Amino acid sequence: MTDKSTLQDAIILLRAIRWLNILFLAIAQYLTAICIFNKDQSVLAVLSDYTLHIIVVATAFSVAGAFLINGFYDVEKDTVNRPQGVIFNRLLSTDILLNTYAFVSGISVFIALFAGVKIFIFFTCMVGVYWLYSHKLSGIPFVRELSASLLTILCFISIWLHYGAYIEHVHWPFFVYLLAILTVLFSREIIKDLEGQQGNAIFGYKTVVETTGPKLALRGLLLFSAIALVLALLGIYTMKITPGYFSLISLFGLSSTFIISIGCNSSPKLSYYKISDQLLRGILVVMVLSNVFLRLGM
Repeated sequence: MTDKSTLQDAIILLRAIRWLNILFLAIAQYLTAICIFNKDQSVLAVLSDYTLHIIVVATAFSVAGAFLINGFYDVEKDTVNRPQGVIFNRLLSTDILLNTYAFVSGISVFIALFAGVKIFIFFTCMVGVYWLYSHKLSGIPFVRELSASLLTILCFISIWLHYGAYIEHVHWPFFVYLLAILTVLFSREIIKDLEGQQGNAIFGYKTVVETTGPKLALRGLLLFSAIALVLALLGIYTMKITPGYFSLISLFGLSSTFIISIGCNSSPKLSYYKISDQLLRGILVVMVLSNVFLRLGM
């Protein structure tokens, strides 16, 4: 193998693992640790915790493996839905892709071992569930969309496992925040299904949209976002969560998702689905990066 082909494979692998997404997850984890669970400590004190860095690195490797194996199983439908990405990724041999998946997943579990038994077990299960999702769960309507959303927030759960047992008062507001993120993620999964109807239909991929039809799926999305918003309001009221960052950012995410779902129902067009996808992506970025306001006492 020449140096040129090795460099080409490395570049393709970086694209296949979606390194920008992984970088964003790493930033999200650090902000969660610094701004949510340790807002009263100095940034330097938080960053001196080697276990935090182990969790972030282990997450990066496990998510990289998840992107690789998911791309391997979704290659047919992505030929229609994302043709440019598939053509680029197909320059990789199957052996290289699968061997890289096994390597990064194994590295993730191995690194997690240095963070303690609890974190090691978590990442072992995490890697297994990522494979189960790509191999089995992604073919089951609703379970596919819900599990994809749940798997994304595992990066937050890993940080909570490390710090959560020692900070009791932050638990409920934090989980309301996770509910809001989960709702945005799930709504985005439905929107992505609406965008990819053609490829899903051609290759027989069972999604909520393919099973129920676009119209009913849109109605369900509207109902789901409305219920999530109402539940969050009830949760904030019944648990007597003091108005502040968590309640405001959660309500921002949920109400924005509800408004977007209304728009999708009013204008069920591919162009609007693409805009909605980008809007939901932007909402997720805002919900994560705005954690810095907790350091400012909000």
